[in-house]
Amino acid sequence: MELAKWIKRDRFSINMTVFLKDTNAEGNVYFARYFDWQGMAREAFFRQLLGESVAVFTSGQLRLITVDAAIHFRHELRLFDEVVIRVQPTNTRHTSVDLLFSYLKTNGEEIATGKQTIAFASPSGSLIPIPRQVLEAGRTYLNDIEQLRLLYYLEKPEHQSAAR
Repeated sequence: MELAKWIKRDRFSINMTVFLKDTNAEGNVYFARYFDWQGMAREAFFRQLLGESVAVFTSGQLRLITVDAAIHFRHELRLFDEVVIRVQPTNTRHTSVDLLFSYLKTNGEEIATGKQTIAFASPSGSLIPIPRQVLEAGRTYLNDIEQLRLLYYLEKPEHQSAAR
């Protein structure tokens, strides 16, 4: 397999606007909204990643399980602020992957950072290896080291037949 086609990096982001429903009595964005936005960004990421194949989630054939989620707040957001939320997968493992989130104002000011560890499960809830289709579709969002590690994983003979 040619490494040149593997070593490139895409970026994913969504844009949000702060509305009254997002704020608290102090007028700033309520902390729980960041977790809501994190979930929305994650779902939008997988929708773009898988295209029409995203139906595996809505049909119940594949489940995403949030193992861990965190947010580190740096600055406040207020009514009508425009926010860009970037999603970056990293630390790909056999059944799970970490997603890093950056919350930025449109001027580039970093408002918060977040992280989710998500695992993949069968309809019954048993953990399963990350589906090959997800790994292959997501490879261009990984950094160079992660891409090489994924290439090695996908090229191993035991993953060739089992993953198809």
